[in-house]
Amino acid sequence: MREKFSGLINSFIKEYKSKNNLFAEWEDVLVGFSKVDDKNMKYLREAVIEDHHLATDYLDDAKTMISYFVPFKEIIANSNKEGNLPSDIWVHSYRETNEMADKLNNYLVAEIEKMGYKAAKPVDCGIVDGKAKSRWSQRHIAYLSGLGTFGLNNMLITEKGINGRFFSIVTNMEIKSDEPLKEERCLYKLNGSCGKCVERCFSGALTYDGFDRFKCLEICVENEKNNKMADVCGKCTIGLPCTFKNPLK
Repeated sequence: MREKFSGLINSFIKEYKSKNNLFAEWEDVLVGFSKVDDKNMKYLREAVIEDHHLATDYLDDAKTMISYFVPFKEIIANSNKEGNLPSDIWVHSYRETNEMADKLNNYLVAEIEKMGYKAAKPVDCGIVDGKAKSRWSQRHIAYLSGLGTFGLNNMLITEKGINGRFFSIVTNMEIKSDEPLKEERCLYKLNGSCGKCVERCFSGALTYDGFDRFKCLEICVENEKNNKMADVCGKCTIGLPCTFKNPLK
């Protein structure tokens, strides 16, 4: 199933790119699966937010969450390395990727229905007012789906690094689940040998002692006032051993 869904997603993305004049450029995706059960739903409400949405909020008989990571090509990330403001290419790519993934999720739902099953795309995934957290955390669902481990900067370190976007759908198709990875991929957490993401955070939102999500959000909102397109930053994700790959390899 991993090969099938990877093929569907990669084919859609390539066709979408060929038909649209975009800044964004993407590498082939990574796909993972996690089981819709009490254990995983409890994890989301404990690790993220107490009223995190459940897969069954979108599909009554949901059995599997399908998570996928869309990596940006290196040129996209490298464009955002200098200065404190996000680059135009980074901002456009962020917005274009979200727009593409919304259509991609519709396509995946339709393809699953052709197989005789049901599927749904999560909605209302934005930031909760006053908490700076999402009620559908794509990164935590990706973690449950075995796609990576969390770095010091709270990004999920996949085999293709952290430079990209995570998305997901839910389905009543039973698919063999992946398990959260046990091997630590963050070099700082592993042996204290890194910490470049902290050095890259100019705002002070990210420190070795923790992450001030409100200060981070404040910077992102201010950036949106300047670029008029997206509340993004991304400085703490670039120029790191984990930006484009698993740093253990």
